Amino acid sequence: MARKSRKKPVGLLPEVQQALDVAALEVKLPTAAYARLSSGNSGNETDDSIQTQVMLIHDFIREHKDLQLIDTYVDNGYSGMNFDRPEFERLMGDVRSGKIKCIVVKDLSRFGRDYLETGYYLETIFPHLKVRFIAVTDDFDNSRQEDMESLAVPIKNMVNGMYARDISKKLVSVYEMKRERGDLLNGFPPYGYVIDEEKNNYAVDESKACYIRVMYQWFLMGVSKYEITKRLDLLKAPRPREKRLDETLEENNGPWQTSTIGRYLENPIFAGDLASGKTKRAAYKGLKPQPVERDDWVLHRDHHEAVVLRSDYDAVQKILAGNKRTRKERLAKSEKERAETTNVFRGIIYCGCCGRHMTFMRCKHTVGADTSYGTYFCKSKDETALCRNHSIPDKLLRILVMDQINLMIKAMCDRGRMVKCLMDGKDEGSKVASIQKKITSLSYRIEQTEERKTVLYEDYVGGLLEKEEYQCMKERYISERQKLEERLREASQTLQSMQKKARLIDEQVKHLEHYLDCREFDEGLVRELVDAIYIGIDNSIEIRFKCNDAYQQWLDCTEVDEDVS
Repeated sequence: MARKSRKKPVGLLPEVQQALDVAALEVKLPTAAYARLSSGNSGNETDDSIQTQVMLIHDFIREHKDLQLIDTYVDNGYSGMNFDRPEFERLMGDVRSGKIKCIVVKDLSRFGRDYLETGYYLETIFPHLKVRFIAVTDDFDNSRQEDMESLAVPIKNMVNGMYARDISKKLVSVYEMKRERGDLLNGFPPYGYVIDEEKNNYAVDESKACYIRVMYQWFLMGVSKYEITKRLDLLKAPRPREKRLDETLEENNGPWQTSTIGRYLENPIFAGDLASGKTKRAAYKGLKPQPVERDDWVLHRDHHEAVVLRSDYDAVQKILAGNKRTRKERLAKSEKERAETTNVFRGIIYCGCCGRHMTFMRCKHTVGADTSYGTYFCKSKDETALCRNHSIPDKLLRILVMDQINLMIKAMCDRGRMVKCLMDGKDEGSKVASIQKKITSLSYRIEQTEERKTVLYEDYVGGLLEKEEYQCMKERYISERQKLEERLREASQTLQSMQKKARLIDEQVKHLEHYLDCREFDEGLVRELVDAIYIGIDNSIEIRFKCNDAYQQWLDCTEVDEDVS
């Protein structure tokens, strides 16, 4: 019977136990604080502000010694009904890289309000990535099994989604009521105006309104939108929404755009009218605003002081309407011509000087039967560049490309016939013939080795050799046979690889032979063979073919292997 120890277990000293507890606390979970404010208030401060959320989360992390704050992620002014948010995407990137192992939010609604997608993150993505998720005020922690199995979480997510829909409907009703009254809905005044706090209306800002007036006068005089942008840049007119930029940026950052001029010429705000309801969207679905027809806008005439005369505004609208009508008529007439003049080299034309994509443009001759044609030109923005606005006609490019393709196909077919001849072993100096000779020689040497081993055994049985001599010579023959068989196997594999390449070459040659001496443009052939086309200043072309790899394989098949002979 075994004796039992009578010694009492010795406990750890208090100092040692305290040191171990401190060491355990040093292994902390890298944690992220995530806060979000809904787009319903455009990111403005409320009682449930971003600062309140961040402070609450930071306090929670500070109180829990097993968590270590790594970074704070804030999405201000983004709906919870979709997860297309910049800071959330940055957070998930850090999670996937292993930088973050725990996420803390104020409550589940701050993380997201979409029932399905929020549940997918909590039940599938985070457990798969081994990420801990904590909602402070909802007392939710996915590290606790009872929280993951509780019905309270999916119910809360459903309630959050229903709340978002209800709030969206209420906001739509409030906005419609404000639009009917003519209230200001945008916190940023339009260009040329400031907000009069006493009257709660727009007041003219003469420092910028003068540029709006001169813009209308120039357009009535027949100046194009592009020329107007150049003149405004020359005058160093302040850019729109300048106050929203960082104070450290310089004034007039970037040139004026023609699209901005077009919007200002169409906007009735400068004639003293308040137009609202230009776009609509369901905020809770996270959809982008959809434009509304101009006739369906809510318009309040003479709402505020006008920047331009009503007569000037109406005259500009007539010109714009006429321009749109003329453009539609021209597009309708040229629809057939535009269908015939297509961009057949889309995505593969580059400038040989600056490397930029060349732009395709449809042009029209003033005389002649065939008036429509296409051209490619370089849109380099460098005023001193040699390639700026250099162009090449589409028809000339088609001829040059097909000529180069024909030369390439001819060279490849000639090379293919030569490779096929070499693979057939008709040329005694070919690589294939050398490998075949090597295989025959190795097979013969293996047979000789086997015969020698047989004779060796007969000599041993006949008493001509001692046992030690027999064993020594036998091992040498076996080793020699193994080396010969290894070389034979390598040569056979090389021959099989070359035969496989030869079959591929033969198939491609048969396919390309159909296009020999083909001068008519074939877009399918161009897309099959051409990878990129570079146009030089002198309209010289450099074509990079997709078949270069196959062509290199053909060259490899004709190289002499020094180890074969």
